[in-house]
Amino acid sequence: MPGDSLWGAIPEGRKIQTPVSILKEQAELLSVATNRLLEGSVQVQGDVVGKVNATLGITAPALAGYRIEILMISHTVGLYPVFVQSKAFESPQARANDEAAYKAVLANILQSQIVNNIIERLLTQIKSAE
Repeated sequence: MPGDSLWGAIPEGRKIQTPVSILKEQAELLSVATNRLLEGSVQVQGDVVGKVNATLGITAPALAGYRIEILMISHTVGLYPVFVQSKAFESPQARANDEAAYKAVLANILQSQIVNNIIERLLTQIKSAE
């Protein structure tokens, strides 16, 4: 028989979009938009200082699983601020203090001409190999 809990009432947590869940949503939207010729993927890692790190990448299964990282995020358990760094092109690390600012930073990177060129070139290679 377990002892008495000293934790008190354990909160259930709220259902919100976290920075990582927003990345996963964007990854899935890319996959659907390209009829799965390209797969968006998110890899999540913790680190020793208590931060959550995640990368958003694009994988081309038809090109032997070629994967390119588009961006990386980092945040603490508090979720915000979240720090975003483009991996597709050099840009200063952006700090987003809330969900709206985070989505604006993501849109700026994902809609950039460089990322658009990456997607177009991957799709061209896949369609040329068919």
